[in-house]
Amino acid sequence: MPQGRFQDIRAELEVRARAGDAQAAYRLGEVLGRCRNYQPMPGGEFTEMLARAMAKTNVYLRIGGRTLDDPQLLDVMLYVKDKADAICGDVGDLSASARAGDARAWLELAAERGHTRAMVDYGEFAFEDLPSEGDLLDHAAEVARRRELARGYLQRAFQAGEPESLLALAAAHGNKPYLGRDTTQALAYFKAYRATDAGSRMPAGVLSFIEQQLAAPDDATQAADAERRAAQILQAFQQRRAPR
Repeated sequence: MPQGRFQDIRAELEVRARAGDAQAAYRLGEVLGRCRNYQPMPGGEFTEMLARAMAKTNVYLRIGGRTLDDPQLLDVMLYVKDKADAICGDVGDLSASARAGDARAWLELAAERGHTRAMVDYGEFAFEDLPSEGDLLDHAAEVARRRELARGYLQRAFQAGEPESLLALAAAHGNKPYLGRDTTQALAYFKAYRATDAGSRMPAGVLSFIEQQLAAPDDATQAADAERRAAQILQAFQQRRAPR
């Protein structure tokens, strides 16, 4: 991979990607998908901004049903910021040179060449250039193609042993249900992810926050069903086969 600021090496990445370099194609898709609206902010400024937001009003801003003074929500926001900084910190301003749909195209190219993280991320950006219900209806055949492509990519990544596929499958049945909303399936995939090495490295507050967003409150039957399903999914994942 070429080294340097993204804007300085972007042309070379595009040449390499078109010539068959899956990692170059993935880097293009990752940056153009995640960094278009990125604004760098030192950690101290970020925490000060949160403190001002909490102190500004008696009616706290809520995210995911939680107020900004919730420790788990703060863990999530700091975790997301750290990930964005790692991907986008040296990218610079993309506002004039990145369009909706660019990320999907590069990720599709990378996925077709076997890049498992591109397979995982494809669904997240598959429909960003079709933002309204009308757009989705007007392009129904293309929407169906992309949905099936995303489904197939996730299955391939799962069977290749890519742990992030479990997290993406949880989202695809949960808060981003392009594969059909199923809260028990979503929770089961997430529980399986928690049992992987990648899941064990995620901060505990972030894990708890995500799980609580996926689960129905106080539903013991769903929790038991999800635990059983998670065991089946994890076994299939470890054996590199599709779950039944």
